[in-house]
Amino acid sequence: ETYYGDTLKESADLLTNACCTAARPAPQIAKAISNIHPDVIKKYYGCGFCVPDEVEGMVILDLGCGAGRDVYIASQLVGEKGRVIGVDMTAEQLKVAKETQAYHADKFGFDNVEFHEGLIEKLDDIDSLTDGSVDI
Repeated sequence: ETYYGDTLKESADLLTNACCTAARPAPQIAKAISNIHPDVIKKYYGCGFCVPDEVEGMVILDLGCGAGRDVYIASQLVGEKGRVIGVDMTAEQLKVAKETQAYHADKFGFDNVEFHEGLIEKLDDIDSLTDGSVDI
């Protein structure tokens, strides 16, 4: 939690390349990334975007969402009728995700995301996550 919350300030601060995406994203993903706020991109520490094609209208859960890069990619793919829920244990990361939420809603033309601070092991603590409420 301290590493992702305090030590890392941007992607360049990573001490390993074990979780850095090396391949170029698919064109629709690259387009979605181009719409994401620079502060979110700067704090991306993930291992790539792992969501299948054809997700429009679905509900996607992103565990360990960090500053929200993948949440905001998925938001564009599920569209206005879908929803994306991000969960992370790091308040500092979620602060960036939440502070840029209005920016993304304006950019996309809809707001279909929510962010929660919590542990993956305690998803039952999140009221909007009920059995059968998530597609992916």
